[in-house]
Amino acid sequence: MNFFQKWLSKKDKKTELWKNQSYIKDLEILLTLIKRYEIDGNFKAIEDVIDVLRRKDFVDYEFSNLEFYINGNMVGTLPDDVDLNYCIVKFDNKVALTNPIEKNIDSLHIYTLDLKIELYKSRKNKQDPKYSSWHLDKERNPENCKYTHPYYHFQFGGKKLEYLEPNLGVLSSPRIPHPPMDIILAFHFIINNFYNNKSFKFVKKILNDHDYQTILSNSQKRIWDEYFKAFQAKNTHEDYNFSKVFPLYVN
Repeated sequence: MNFFQKWLSKKDKKTELWKNQSYIKDLEILLTLIKRYEIDGNFKAIEDVIDVLRRKDFVDYEFSNLEFYINGNMVGTLPDDVDLNYCIVKFDNKVALTNPIEKNIDSLHIYTLDLKIELYKSRKNKQDPKYSSWHLDKERNPENCKYTHPYYHFQFGGKKLEYLEPNLGVLSSPRIPHPPMDIILAFHFIINNFYNNKSFKFVKKILNDHDYQTILSNSQKRIWDEYFKAFQAKNTHEDYNFSKVFPLYVN
């Protein structure tokens, strides 16, 4: 197999992974796993995305308020004089692919991700809630920004936080480099960062589940393979290059 055939094979494989039927299959497996391990939440948004994708050729979706319900003591929360034993993590995500998918260009034409966290004293006592939020953004012109803007970056805060407490300071910086995440990768991020794996036994079980590992690997190949090639010396990607994805440490 010559160089062109190898490149074409890799491109076709990536294109196949991004086709809606492949993605639908992975999302259907994710729903099965959620039911298998009895993960508490409102996951109807995944069903809605599947319905939308059935009418499309490539992945293109938008949803709001996919919800995880975490019933248990949230260690390390502030204020520390209040017992916060119930957490709702709301997840919004918008992904639209370029069509057709081209070599050395970011496959994601449109991208946003928001995590909105609500903390309560208990599942039954929802008085005086506490809030937090993070969002993962894409910066199209990082070289024209006044502050360091990694091409994809996590940022703390959001409009909801700005009006909660007069003494709360929410800054627009820093922006922390992080690769983009789709539904499956963000699901993985949430169960690894918001669930105590000693209290919630399903976490270790699902992480060791072959079906889960397969769909996680597929999404990593869809989105992360090219992103992490930015750190390779011979990388020629126009969007995923070291100066864009990690500009703070560019010499």
